[in-house]
Amino acid sequence: MTVIVSVHTRHDFLRLVLEGLSGQTDHGFEVVVAEDQELEAMARTVEGFRPALGDRLIHVSQPHDGFGKTRILNAAIRASRNPYLVFLDGDCVPHPGLVAAYRRAAVPGEALVGRRVMLGPEFTDSVLSGRVRMPPSLLRLLRSDSERIEEALRIPFSAKGGRPRGIWGCNWGVHRSNLEAIDGYDEDYRTAGVGEDVDVEWRLLATGVTLASVKHRAVVYHLHHPANYSRDDVAVGRELLRRKREAAQVRCVNGLGYRSPGRG
Repeated sequence: MTVIVSVHTRHDFLRLVLEGLSGQTDHGFEVVVAEDQELEAMARTVEGFRPALGDRLIHVSQPHDGFGKTRILNAAIRASRNPYLVFLDGDCVPHPGLVAAYRRAAVPGEALVGRRVMLGPEFTDSVLSGRVRMPPSLLRLLRSDSERIEEALRIPFSAKGGRPRGIWGCNWGVHRSNLEAIDGYDEDYRTAGVGEDVDVEWRLLATGVTLASVKHRAVVYHLHHPANYSRDDVAVGRELLRRKREAAQVRCVNGLGYRSPGRG
């Protein structure tokens, strides 16, 4: 199993994500940090976890040139070495049982969909300063400025997590072969909010892949930060999505086979 973590500039957030991955109960996985930027601070943060993760830790990066998440995610997929892929955003700290939850639930031809607890700004500051350790207790969350606290409830051996509500790029998993069948992420998307999840979802479904929820099993905690894209960005992406669906472009032209992997 490979966990791909997409990051841009928040190396302090990445430190918490890598701490969460270093503390997983299931150790049979690798981590690919997919950086849409080339920051020395990010590289230092990654190298700081080399003693804990060893050769299970891979870092790919690219110069930032507009919205590049789909491009760096494809580079990360090419750099990965395992048949099952889990995708996290660099602002989402995993619960120690996340990898084990995905491993138990993984089924060929099925994409697994998780959700996230929304940590409030005050609570996020407490986590970044070290005053609160991850994962937090439900009681501490209830007393905080956080939202969607119900997503923190874990029922690890539950067979079902409710009806899936679509792929969120911050917490989902799929067999590599299913992504390769649609040629990965579509790099034509140059604004945030659509290409890294909504577009991938409809194309996977078009090939017969089904969705299943890992809610209350694969838990992540979203660190608070200002929104980094606008409604206009989403509107541009949705218009591109509309055109691609009309053209039935299930296997993207500008995808996994288009560029060589990022360096790192």
